[in-house]
Amino acid sequence: MPLAFSVNLNPVFAECGLEWLRRRLVWHLEQVLRRPLDLVVVGVREAEAGRYHLHGALGVRRDERIADIRDALRAAGGPWQGRGSNYQVDAQPLINSGWATYIFNKHAVCEPSMTNSLRHKAMLWARKRLVQ
Repeated sequence: MPLAFSVNLNPVFAECGLEWLRRRLVWHLEQVLRRPLDLVVVGVREAEAGRYHLHGALGVRRDERIADIRDALRAAGGPWQGRGSNYQVDAQPLINSGWATYIFNKHAVCEPSMTNSLRHKAMLWARKRLVQ
Protein backbone atom coordinates (compact mmCIF):
# COMPACT_ATOMS: atom_id res chain seq x y z
CA MET A 1 0.00 0.00 0.00
CA PRO A 2 1.35 3.46 -0.76
CA LEU A 3 1.59 5.57 2.39
CA ALA A 4 1.76 9.38 2.30
CA PHE A 5 3.36 11.20 5.20
CA SER A 6 4.16 14.63 6.58
CA VAL A 7 6.76 15.30 9.28
CA ASN A 8 7.31 18.57 11.11
CA LEU A 9 11.06 19.18 11.22
CA ASN A 10 13.36 20.34 13.94
CA PRO A 11 14.39 23.87 12.82
CA VAL A 12 18.09 22.91 12.79
CA PHE A 13 17.36 19.89 10.57
CA ALA A 14 15.31 22.03 8.19
CA GLU A 15 18.46 23.99 7.33
CA CYS A 16 20.51 20.89 6.43
CA GLY A 17 19.30 20.56 2.84
CA LEU A 18 16.91 18.27 1.04
CA GLU A 19 19.43 15.51 0.25
CA TRP A 20 20.56 15.31 3.89
CA LEU A 21 16.94 15.12 5.01
CA ARG A 22 16.14 12.44 2.43
CA ARG A 23 19.12 10.31 3.54
CA ARG A 24 18.18 10.72 7.21
CA LEU A 25 14.60 9.74 6.46
CA VAL A 26 15.64 6.68 4.45
CA TRP A 27 18.09 5.56 7.16
CA HIS A 28 15.49 5.73 9.95
CA LEU A 29 12.81 4.00 7.88
CA GLU A 30 15.16 1.23 6.73
CA GLN A 31 16.14 0.58 10.35
CA VAL A 32 12.49 -0.06 11.22
CA LEU A 33 11.40 -1.82 8.02
CA ARG A 34 14.64 -3.86 7.70
CA ARG A 35 14.54 -3.66 3.91
CA PRO A 36 15.49 -1.32 1.07
CA LEU A 37 13.07 1.56 0.82
CA ASP A 38 10.79 2.48 -2.09
CA LEU A 39 10.65 6.22 -1.50
CA VAL A 40 8.30 8.01 -3.87
CA VAL A 41 9.02 11.68 -3.36
CA VAL A 42 10.34 14.04 -0.76
CA GLY A 43 9.39 17.68 -0.53
CA VAL A 44 9.94 20.39 2.05
CA ARG A 45 7.44 23.18 2.64
CA GLU A 46 7.56 26.22 4.85
CA ALA A 47 4.41 27.18 6.71
CA GLU A 48 3.43 29.36 9.65
CA ALA A 49 6.42 31.63 10.20
CA GLY A 50 9.25 29.28 9.41
CA ARG A 51 7.78 25.92 10.47
CA TYR A 52 9.24 23.47 7.97
CA HIS A 53 7.74 20.11 7.27
CA LEU A 54 8.72 17.23 5.04
CA HIS A 55 6.38 15.30 2.72
CA GLY A 56 6.91 11.91 1.18
CA ALA A 57 5.40 8.57 0.33
CA LEU A 58 6.61 5.01 0.48
CA GLY A 59 5.41 1.51 -0.25
CA VAL A 60 4.28 -0.34 2.87
CA ARG A 61 3.81 -4.09 3.07
CA ARG A 62 0.85 -5.67 4.82
CA ASP A 63 3.00 -7.05 7.63
CA GLU A 64 4.57 -3.66 8.46
CA ARG A 65 3.16 -1.67 11.36
CA ILE A 66 2.18 1.95 10.63
CA ALA A 67 2.95 2.82 14.28
CA ASP A 68 6.58 1.72 13.78
CA ILE A 69 6.80 3.78 10.60
CA ARG A 70 5.44 6.83 12.43
CA ASP A 71 8.08 6.37 15.16
CA ALA A 72 10.83 6.24 12.51
CA LEU A 73 9.45 9.36 10.81
CA ARG A 74 9.36 11.16 14.18
CA ALA A 75 13.00 10.22 14.83
CA ALA A 76 14.01 11.38 11.35
CA GLY A 77 12.31 14.75 11.91
CA GLY A 78 14.32 15.32 15.07
CA PRO A 79 13.24 16.80 18.37
CA TRP A 80 10.27 19.05 17.71
CA GLN A 81 8.79 21.28 20.39
CA GLY A 82 6.43 23.28 18.20
CA ARG A 83 2.76 23.88 18.72
CA GLY A 84 0.95 20.55 18.73
CA SER A 85 4.15 18.51 19.07
CA ASN A 86 2.06 15.37 19.53
CA TYR A 87 1.06 15.88 15.87
CA GLN A 88 4.63 15.94 14.52
CA VAL A 89 3.89 13.07 12.10
CA ASP A 90 0.90 12.35 9.89
CA ALA A 91 0.80 9.16 7.83
CA GLN A 92 -2.20 8.14 5.70
CA PRO A 93 -2.87 5.69 2.85
CA LEU A 94 -2.22 7.40 -0.48
CA ILE A 95 -5.58 7.05 -2.23
CA ASN A 96 -5.74 9.96 -4.68
CA SER A 97 -3.65 12.64 -6.39
CA GLY A 98 -4.64 15.44 -3.98
CA TRP A 99 -1.53 14.83 -1.88
CA ALA A 100 0.78 15.12 -4.89
CA THR A 101 -0.93 18.31 -6.04
CA TYR A 102 -0.47 19.81 -2.59
CA ILE A 103 3.26 19.10 -2.27
CA PHE A 104 4.15 20.11 -5.83
CA ASN A 105 2.80 23.63 -5.52
CA LYS A 106 5.07 26.62 -6.16
CA HIS A 107 6.29 26.79 -2.55
CA ALA A 108 7.67 23.26 -2.34
CA VAL A 109 11.18 22.08 -3.06
CA CYS A 110 10.76 18.49 -4.26
CA GLU A 111 12.84 15.61 -5.46
CA PRO A 112 10.96 12.87 -7.31
CA SER A 113 12.42 9.41 -6.93
CA MET A 114 9.63 6.93 -7.59
CA THR A 115 10.77 3.50 -8.65
CA ASN A 116 9.04 1.73 -11.52
CA SER A 117 8.04 -1.16 -9.27
CA LEU A 118 6.42 1.16 -6.72
CA ARG A 119 4.67 3.17 -9.43
CA HIS A 120 3.20 -0.07 -10.78
CA LYS A 121 2.18 -1.26 -7.28
CA ALA A 122 0.54 2.09 -6.51
CA MET A 123 -1.41 1.97 -9.77
CA LEU A 124 -2.63 -1.59 -9.10
CA TRP A 125 -3.53 -0.74 -5.51
CA ALA A 126 -5.51 2.33 -6.60
CA ARG A 127 -7.41 0.33 -9.25
CA LYS A 128 -8.25 -2.35 -6.67
CA ARG A 129 -9.59 0.30 -4.26
CA LEU A 130 -11.78 1.82 -6.99
CA VAL A 131 -13.30 -1.54 -7.90
CA GLN A 132 -14.22 -2.44 -4.30
